[in-house]
Amino acid sequence: MINAGNYAGIQTNFNKEMGAALPLDKSSEFFKGLTQQMGKIRKLGKPQPVGEAMVFPAEFEKDTLDMEITLDGRA
Repeated sequence: MINAGNYAGIQTNFNKEMGAALPLDKSSEFFKGLTQQMGKIRKLGKPQPVGEAMVFPAEFEKDTLDMEITLDGRA
């Protein structure tokens, strides 16, 4: 969704707290800036658990960053 620029689609996966902390205008600005600086995501590496989160090495066109994803209990 990041590569396609579907920031509203990403926003639908946020829980209430995350949506309040990072509304669509701010999250869109963040993801656009990330793509401009790093390029598109080429691939995600094997996730590693870190506390309650999973960290994926994200290989972008220009560099690699760790992407942390934390899930809550909603289905």
